[in-house]
Amino acid sequence: MTRPSSTVLMLRRSLLWSGIATVVIGLVAGVLGAVFAGGQGVVSAVLGVVMAALYLSLTAVAMLIAARFEGPENIGKFFAVFLGGWALKMILFVIAMSVLLGQEWLDGRVFFISVVANVVASMVIDVVVFAKSRISHVGDIPLPGDGA
Repeated sequence: MTRPSSTVLMLRRSLLWSGIATVVIGLVAGVLGAVFAGGQGVVSAVLGVVMAALYLSLTAVAMLIAARFEGPENIGKFFAVFLGGWALKMILFVIAMSVLLGQEWLDGRVFFISVVANVVASMVIDVVVFAKSRISHVGDIPLPGDGA
């Protein structure tokens, strides 16, 4: 079995830490939503955090799927998967926001703050994971003495 590329490992690490952050932010946002807006605030906070997490994770998942298509002969497949995932995100976002717009059971302020908190946390995690990952400038190629 071959070792996953450093890019795949970085994306997996980002998804793991983003998932942990989503749970923590969901709990905190749910409690704060309950304090400031009651049951409506809890639902709004949790929905905002879950929607942001799903939306943000689609990019990493699309890249993980696209990474399976290696080599110059598969570049079209790579970009089809990656751009298809991006288009899917945009369509799902427009549909979700159209459905949620004006719902009486949704507290817009709590929803917005929880989405922003999760997006900022995810961006910070992505930057930290990328900065700490050890990706070589020449890619994942075997070097002399690696035993390959």
